[in-house]
Amino acid sequence: MAFMKNLLLLFAVISIAGCAVNKGTINSYNEPTYEGGTIKSIAIFSLRGAQFAPSEARTVNREITRAMASKNPNLEIIPPSEAQRKINSSDFAERWSDFVEDYYTSGLANQEILAQASEVLGVDAIMQGQLLRLYQVDGDGWTQKGTTRVTVSYSILQTSTAKTVWEVSADGVKRNALEFAEAPTVIDSLELAIDKIKVNIPKL
Repeated sequence: MAFMKNLLLLFAVISIAGCAVNKGTINSYNEPTYEGGTIKSIAIFSLRGAQFAPSEARTVNREITRAMASKNPNLEIIPPSEAQRKINSSDFAERWSDFVEDYYTSGLANQEILAQASEVLGVDAIMQGQLLRLYQVDGDGWTQKGTTRVTVSYSILQTSTAKTVWEVSADGVKRNALEFAEAPTVIDSLELAIDKIKVNIPKL
């Protein structure tokens, strides 16, 4: 009987001292000069810099696309698979790849290339995401709990003006309750960030 009481007490102490963490945070920006209703169509691209299983990538793409459609029911949306297919089947693929790299390096969008993208894709805007940071560590059995933190960003670029009409960055953090547990999967933490982004999708 005493053994059982001590065992229950031990479990209680562990549950109090080793709480799991599931947290998502977000920062967003809306271009104040953007005129609502100007964008009638948008191409959404897959999250850049993230290496997931195909099924996981499809899930993220589907969640973002559905959130955009829900907030903008009259918006014509080209989903990531079709947007990438159109880019790859054109002679524009290399220039587009360079554009995305330059944009995330400098923060500036090349209006000439965006105009070409508008012709290739037939849209008024581009939505591109990127995995910015990834921190992952296993529990060490003492004080360090298994933790995974991801930071992602998404931007919407208007092709006619090259303006970033909406930009968001979000963190997703998962921490296991027990010190000896492995780090949570990246996709589990990413889903926390994506959930925050979905709520903040703008009405275009």
